[in-house]
Amino acid sequence: MTQIYDKTGRSIAAGDVLKVYHFTGARWRKRHFMFKQVMRETTLGKNENAAPYFFVSHLTLTPEGERDSGYYLALDGKHHADIEIVQGLVWHHDRPRVAAPASSRAPDWPVAMSRELAGAGG
Repeated sequence: MTQIYDKTGRSIAAGDVLKVYHFTGARWRKRHFMFKQVMRETTLGKNENAAPYFFVSHLTLTPEGERDSGYYLALDGKHHADIEIVQGLVWHHDRPRVAAPASSRAPDWPVAMSRELAGAGG
């Protein structure tokens, strides 16, 4: 099974509660987050196109399979800069950290954009 990692380099597992970046507010540039829970690992696709995914719940108590019940997160080995594990069934602080290779790091858009805009403002 391929792992995926949060912004601290810890592997995400079924049962983890995640803090996910949602948007940056217009006033005072406050960052807003949502909380999600990894429910289970599943395989989507058939035969040679089959790939592993996590099903992530929105915590709305909507039964799985109904509209807005959750989404799928690909187990593709990436490090997600916008996701942080806040609680897990297995103590997440004991999990080893893995440094992200530069090619797999997702840019932290709000920080990157604010730096770019600060430099462009003169």
